[in-house]
Amino acid sequence: MSQPRFRARALRSCSACVFVAVLATTASAQNLVDNGNFESSTTSYAPWTLINATNASNARVAAADVGFPEAGQDHVFACGVIATTGGDVGIEQEFEITTALGAGRYWVGAIVTNPNYANRGSTNYRTLIERQDGSNWVSVIDLARTISTAEGPIEETLDLALAKYRIRFLARAEDVGTSDFFVDDCVVRKVASPVPLFEMYRTGDREFLLIDLPVRDAKTITVLFASQFRLSQGLTIPGVEGLFELDANRGVGLIQLGAGSGNWTYRIPRDPLVSIGQTIFFQAFEIGPAFSFFRFGSRTALAPQR
Repeated sequence: MSQPRFRARALRSCSACVFVAVLATTASAQNLVDNGNFESSTTSYAPWTLINATNASNARVAAADVGFPEAGQDHVFACGVIATTGGDVGIEQEFEITTALGAGRYWVGAIVTNPNYANRGSTNYRTLIERQDGSNWVSVIDLARTISTAEGPIEETLDLALAKYRIRFLARAEDVGTSDFFVDDCVVRKVASPVPLFEMYRTGDREFLLIDLPVRDAKTITVLFASQFRLSQGLTIPGVEGLFELDANRGVGLIQLGAGSGNWTYRIPRDPLVSIGQTIFFQAFEIGPAFSFFRFGSRTALAPQR
């Protein structure tokens, strides 16, 4: 996938000093699923368990040059399929929204690799969140994505109540066949503000991307970053709340600075910022009145446009 092309308002030089400081210290993201990036072991993907294990071939942790970079060799969950029929194959894991965590808005997702990419084929993937209801599991969300590029994210935000859940990641056997498919960076994490909201609108023959970013105080300064790539694990710096999750090494653009009460709305022509078949990740950075606090909001994504 090619690098995103930001317009002139993307002030890379202004953001460079921020990224140098941010990259100085790393920290694990507050992920509710264990071993979500498969770095815990080079021999086991536990506590994940296989779905449709009788149809799975050579399920394992594998070293791979796909997904997002780690400190050292990146690892992924890898699996093939014994036959091209017989149901989806994948992994699952349980997690719980406790009182300490609190009900609210959560982000869920994973990065997948399409084994049919070399042959110009697409692969259908699903990420499911299910809630435990006695002895039954009730569907909360079922994210289906057709990935036609080499790799792509499956992600969404949703409201989760206090309960036990499981996340399931599935690849369609008919699409995957005997080729290995890769899963990486599985995440369930509570959303932290500020979070931008997206909307498309057209005027005449021009199409714009509206990015609406709530501002909580008249003297609050907000900075909105964008990149085609995110990090597998968030980065942190002392004195700053939240995690920075965009990959500065592969290009990050500073969209705009804003200060004031109410909402800031950025109108950006969709082309070439949002290219066909690409995902653009956004993350806001908030500076409080009189520099009283500094905060990274949760990373959000604008899904690939057709």
